[in-house]
Amino acid sequence: MTEKMYRVTILGKTMEYPAGTSLKKIADEVKDLYKDDIVLAVLDNTIRELTRTLEKPGRLDFLTTADKAGRKAYRRSMTFLMEAALEELEPELSVSVQHSIGQGYYCELRAKDGSLYIPDGLFTKRLSDKMREMQEEDCPIYKKIIHTRDAVRMFGEAGMHDKEKLLRYRRSSWTNIYELKGHCNYFYGSMVPSAGYLKYFSLECYQDGFMLMFPDGNTREVAKFSPSDKLFHILKESADWGSTLGVDT
Repeated sequence: MTEKMYRVTILGKTMEYPAGTSLKKIADEVKDLYKDDIVLAVLDNTIRELTRTLEKPGRLDFLTTADKAGRKAYRRSMTFLMEAALEELEPELSVSVQHSIGQGYYCELRAKDGSLYIPDGLFTKRLSDKMREMQEEDCPIYKKIIHTRDAVRMFGEAGMHDKEKLLRYRRSSWTNIYELKGHCNYFYGSMVPSAGYLKYFSLECYQDGFMLMFPDGNTREVAKFSPSDKLFHILKESADWGSTLGVDT
């Protein structure tokens, strides 16, 4: 039986691949044609995660960390890596992203009883080292599609009540759940295939939490954090006021 082949055009060049070839495999073959790190695929103007396979012929392009959608996927995936690393280190703590400041996210830690846990430099180093360990192991990020009802129950049992509440109002019967080393969460948006893609980051203590810093315009160099206490307090007051009124900010 003849193997079905699909023709795709990549950067003006026509290539042939067997049906079902992973987009990650194709990306690995053409990565030298791109200046920055590939994180997503685009087939006929539709964004695809690299874990997807080639299902039809067409124009195939790739998004890198220099593209807006690529940067978002990188940051989203890095946040997931941070959560998974924390669960391995300190399962009694949870982390939440509070604000986006410059080229980073301000994050806070809380205990099971909801009390704030203020990290020191030793803690952020341990967390950073665990993230780096998982990155170097290239731990896969799995995507699972489960019934929304089951997702609500799963997050409720895990004490992730923000996600439980969010999904209770989801209209779709099915929900995409991501898993990294046993840690599961729901994200709205695309992810990278594995932790190996998440090489560039740093953690720095700040205020009552810490900053998760990402690359800036140079996509392989982590931005330096320049504290702006005035901006931080404006964002915090806005978040606190919104919480008091029951408004999502």
